[in-house]
Amino acid sequence: MNNVSLDAYSIFKDVYENKNIAQTANKLNVSPSSISYRIKILEETLNIKLFERKSSGVEPTASADELYYNINDALSIIKSAERDIIEKKNSNNGKFKEIVYNLSKNDKLPYVIVDTNNKN
Repeated sequence: MNNVSLDAYSIFKDVYENKNIAQTANKLNVSPSSISYRIKILEETLNIKLFERKSSGVEPTASADELYYNINDALSIIKSAERDIIEKKNSNNGKFKEIVYNLSKNDKLPYVIVDTNNKN
């Protein structure tokens, strides 16, 4: 099984939604070549073509459509979990007991338990 970073999927999601590498690069404050490289590595790792390059941006392939469909909800849930943890920590001066997130509506992904008794 290939290990693909969450960051790579997040970049893919941004490019997919913007249909433009330069806009994604601008949003992330990196060079367009950096975004292109990350997409290329993701394509090589998954052994699929994700985008057709066009003069006006990029056009997602059928494989990109399928990948986006499969990762979009998971990335949204993870982002929401991060926001909730930060908000609860800030609103309770860093003292709250436990937060459990079900990362999948259909229970295909495991639960994540955040131990907040740790002082780190």
